[in-house]
Amino acid sequence: MSLAVHCAAPEQGCGRHLRQTALSNPPARLQVTPDHHFVLDRHPSHSNIIIGAGFSGHGFKFGPVVGKVLCELSLGLLPSHDLSPFKIQRFQNRSKPRL
Repeated sequence: MSLAVHCAAPEQGCGRHLRQTALSNPPARLQVTPDHHFVLDRHPSHSNIIIGAGFSGHGFKFGPVVGKVLCELSLGLLPSHDLSPFKIQRFQNRSKPRL
């Protein structure tokens, strides 16, 4: 991975430092589900646990609606959006992924 950096004060060596920092930090690991969709659901065995996971770096775009439906779930309300595509049970019949 390479990263081009513009340095406003090259005489102070900031360009070298920024390049070393960018190259020495490994890329972030994305957390995704096998089907690349979120999980928004109650835990299958413990109904007092609400799960919101698998956002893989693009979940920030959905923050307001995800917050709303997770709040609704936690309050025992009927979610204002259809959460069937985001149920954790969709993975029950899948084999475990290989590492």
